[in-house]
Amino acid sequence: MRRCMRGSGSMIEAIGEGVVSRSINDSLADDVLAVAFRSPNITPAIAANIVAFASKQIGLPYTVAGALLSIYPIKCRIVGPRPGQFFCSQLVIESYKQGGLRLTPAPAQCVTPQNVADIGTNDLTYVGHLKGNASWFPIISP
Repeated sequence: MRRCMRGSGSMIEAIGEGVVSRSINDSLADDVLAVAFRSPNITPAIAANIVAFASKQIGLPYTVAGALLSIYPIKCRIVGPRPGQFFCSQLVIESYKQGGLRLTPAPAQCVTPQNVADIGTNDLTYVGHLKGNASWFPIISP
């Protein structure tokens, strides 16, 4: 789980190289499965705000320490976010929050990739498979 958002055929994501914008094809090149979800509460204005916030983060470093700390629900709250750096799920959650659509009450620095997958399958609407066979990861939308 490292995907963030897309617009104009690109994805903004936090990966080992940091926060980057890449073409969807480049972003998915090494993946065997990619699934898209959408909030039923998204509006064009919120989507634009989400992408605008994420775009401002391009060039910031990836935080391995933040990603590792996210699995400890109490420690991640005590240490807090690490300014000026992101890990994958943190970028997704913070971008949505700053865009005006809070996906979880948890602080962004405490959300793991598994949490984001759970949010997707439990609270969002399945859009489709971007890559892979639907039988590998069947989706039942809420």
